[in-house]
Amino acid sequence: MKLVTVGISIPNDCPLLKLVVEKKGRILGFSVDGTISVLVDRRISLVESKEHECTFNEGEERGIIQIRKCECIAEVLSTGCVVLSGTIGGGEIVLRLLCDKDSLERLLSLSSVEVKSIRNYSEVTVLTPREEEVLRMAYELGFYDSPRKCGVRCLASKLQVSPSTISEIMRRTERKIIEWFLSQFYP
Repeated sequence: MKLVTVGISIPNDCPLLKLVVEKKGRILGFSVDGTISVLVDRRISLVESKEHECTFNEGEERGIIQIRKCECIAEVLSTGCVVLSGTIGGGEIVLRLLCDKDSLERLLSLSSVEVKSIRNYSEVTVLTPREEEVLRMAYELGFYDSPRKCGVRCLASKLQVSPSTISEIMRRTERKIIEWFLSQFYP
């Protein structure tokens, strides 16, 4: 597997996408038909059209815009690469993709994308079995929910260890995950 970073210039026939790029929206996700979901600021004035749909929750300054049928995105998604993350800004969309051999070949054949980097994707497990167990339990019990459903003391009780031990394991685990993530996506 390869971790590939590509840049896609924003097409001139997509004025709404150009507007979102200028405001540096954060890509939240894609659908197979090329719809792109972007987190945007309420100050962006959007003209209603069949191209997009924008929703803001009551009193919130940020909302989600869905831009439908962005052909440049649909073309990348058709290669079979998996989108891991994306950013939008500076006149382009930058995607981090996970590609197998076949999907990488299809991606490289596209003229609409500029390949910025190709790296081997490390599938090595970075956590010890105990760290995985504690992390999984923390997630399942709602430690990472907002508001938290289970805190350090709750986790410690469930795993029959002291709160300080749980705190140390969680800190070490989170650090390893962050280091792994940064090494994979931001070398």
